[in-house]
Amino acid sequence: GQGIWLEQKHDFGAFDEDLGTVYCDFRLINASDEPIAIISARANCGCTKPEYSRDPIAPGDTAVIRVGFDPKGRPGRF
Repeated sequence: GQGIWLEQKHDFGAFDEDLGTVYCDFRLINASDEPIAIISARANCGCTKPEYSRDPIAPGDTAVIRVGFDPKGRPGRF
């Protein structure tokens, strides 16, 4: 299937550990004429966790991968 990512990167900016987990969304449009599914999404480090549905994405529909970054244990500005 063919997917088009509406976002490919995100800058959280600077924040403190006290803020807690911060989130951003990456949206994928199914640009094919068949259902597609996100099989895997992974982060480069354990402090970042992607969450997404494994359900099929119908043609023309949008899927979201929500990414959370947990700054716990990282004092000061990040």
